[in-house]
Amino acid sequence: MDKHKIYESIMNNVAIDAGDNLKGLVFAIAPLYSKASPLPDKIQYSLVHLYASLIETTESLIMLISFGCIWDAKLLGRMIAEGALKFLYIFKGTNEEILSKLDEYLNIIPFINRLKLHNKARNLVKVGVEPLKHQALLDALIPEEEIKRFKDMYSDKELNKIYSRW
Repeated sequence: MDKHKIYESIMNNVAIDAGDNLKGLVFAIAPLYSKASPLPDKIQYSLVHLYASLIETTESLIMLISFGCIWDAKLLGRMIAEGALKFLYIFKGTNEEILSKLDEYLNIIPFINRLKLHNKARNLVKVGVEPLKHQALLDALIPEEEIKRFKDMYSDKELNKIYSRW
């Protein structure tokens, strides 16, 4: 048997074992998302969806490894590691702390990213690019009232502090 076939055989076995272990993890956290769980609904909902996303991405990683696509698997591996760290960070603490971190992750960080995109789009408009001719540019612009509402809730210093945590 040549080296390539041996490698494929080993990687397939590793992938099968990893997939089986992954399925076990799904059942291991089942009590956290059952109706009898003491966790508030919003925490349960977020826990299940973020965890499911990690599991699905990990399954893709396992498939890539089993097919010998190591470079692609490394890219997914980094995403999984970052996602797992964020998952652990979010779900460590009291219910109030978890809800606060979920708000940051699900609402504040996306708005900060949207605001950054808005600023880039606005700069393009300033140099003469017409937003009506470019739908993506038009979509990136945020109404000033919405920006003001957000900025009234959080100072730039607070936003930078929140963003740096993630």
